[in-house]
Amino acid sequence: YVKGVLPYEMTPSWPIEALKAQAVCARSYALGSVNKHQSRYGFDVCDGTDCQVYQGTTRATSQSDSAVTETSGEYLVHNGALATGYFFSSDGGATEDAVNVWGNEVGYLKGVPDPYEDLDNAANGRWSKTLTGSEVSEKLRAAGYKIGTVKSVAITKRTAMDNVNEVTVTDTAGAKVVIRRQACRTVFGVNSIRYSINGQSGASSSSAT
Repeated sequence: YVKGVLPYEMTPSWPIEALKAQAVCARSYALGSVNKHQSRYGFDVCDGTDCQVYQGTTRATSQSDSAVTETSGEYLVHNGALATGYFFSSDGGATEDAVNVWGNEVGYLKGVPDPYEDLDNAANGRWSKTLTGSEVSEKLRAAGYKIGTVKSVAITKRTAMDNVNEVTVTDTAGAKVVIRRQACRTVFGVNSIRYSINGQSGASSSSAT
């Protein structure tokens, strides 16, 4: 399985030590995600980015296979227990505490600055998204929130890593909807929780660096 994940989550021509690190992360993620989709679909992990990409071994190379073989049986642990191997292509300049994303503390998932992130060359390193007031209303209602005609959208709380932790949407009647943690990304359909908001009167555009 890991031989069918590795060459799609990391370029198989990269240095062997990088591939070995990715192999350990991929194996740890799979072990930590057992039963993730069991109740709904009847299997543990999917083959896309909701879990990790798996497309078989067609793209595998002798080097990527060696990285898997040389790390056979190795996985991440924290305080003696399995640690799920979360990974990503870019972080916008910082990671984030799990509690600020999912609402629960995870000892090994703490936000740290990433001085090596190359925003200009990373995929979606810099991005923008424009939403009208009516589009914001539609997205909120689709997510189960009640809102009238949107008057303003504002970031009302950031984390220590400068990621968005709370967004407040106010309608013309003065009613407010407060969105927190990962919902600040998923409700609006943006790339990350690392963004700023411009426009406070019926229209909103978001950009991230």
